[in-house]
Amino acid sequence: IIINTQETPVFITTNANGFSPNGDGYLDSIEFNLMVGQKQGIKNWSLKFIHQEKGLQYSLLGGTEIKDTVTWDGMTGKGPAPQGYYYAEFSVEYENGNRPVEQSRKFRLDVSPPDLKLDLNPVPFSPDNDGIDDELFINSKIEDLSPIAQWQLKIEDPKGNDFKTFSGVGSPSSEIIWDGLSDTSELVQAAEDYAYEFMLVDDLGNK
Repeated sequence: IIINTQETPVFITTNANGFSPNGDGYLDSIEFNLMVGQKQGIKNWSLKFIHQEKGLQYSLLGGTEIKDTVTWDGMTGKGPAPQGYYYAEFSVEYENGNRPVEQSRKFRLDVSPPDLKLDLNPVPFSPDNDGIDDELFINSKIEDLSPIAQWQLKIEDPKGNDFKTFSGVGSPSSEIIWDGLSDTSELVQAAEDYAYEFMLVDDLGNK
């Protein structure tokens, strides 16, 4: 008869709050560190990736040897895993019957760029200091699974040259006001069209 009352704690940590497996070379995978308090007497182990709403998406199974680190590229046996919030579940089965289980912190899988809707008012506008439609109000509505890391609004003159640039870190204000002046205080030309480009980048590099 073998009496074994050794404690068998297990631990799991991850190196990121989220990842974006879209092949752009930035945060395309996420890494997990697996640790066990007792390395002797292991029968098998498993690591499961569980979507908070859709349940189990992918499992890794192992034998008596446990890897120190495991990397997940967001793929399952049926293709890419769905976007959303996940947690990983690490479990080990020992010969003495112990089955410790530990969950990782929550992390995001997000491969979609931010969704941006803009409303410009008034169009056209006339910055001539007559008190009527002197400013352009640029209202934005942003939706994204991940926080916005940086943004830039670039306005070009009729010849395609950079005219005015707004930019910042984090999410932009819901309303940006333009007075018709360039970065060098040049006033817009009358009756001309000015193109604009609004760029958003979230903290996983989706743009």
